[in-house]
Amino acid sequence: MASKTLEEYLDLAYTVEVIHNEDGFFARVAELPGCMTWTDTIEALWPMVEDAKRAWIEDALEHGDTVPEPLDPSPELVLLRLPDELHTQVKQQARREGLPMDRFLASTIARAVGE
Repeated sequence: MASKTLEEYLDLAYTVEVIHNEDGFFARVAELPGCMTWTDTIEALWPMVEDAKRAWIEDALEHGDTVPEPLDPSPELVLLRLPDELHTQVKQQARREGLPMDRFLASTIARAVGE
């Protein structure tokens, strides 16, 4: 059986657990033992999680180790309806922060849940 490529693994919906405390934000990829990172800001966290996943999977592939896959290979889709005025405010804030709306909303929700 042929294994997946690095990019195929990176496209899978791994479970990322985020913990927020006074030191910043800590994230770990549940399915990849030891794959973790931390930073002071939630905005910096997601690129760092992607870098950690890439490094973990690259290392496993180079050494011929098994790369675990998520139990559910498809991410859960959440439809969020916003009133027009709130939608406009979210879009403007996301633009000010240089983020796409989905990433801005994800980081805002993560901040709210982590606090």
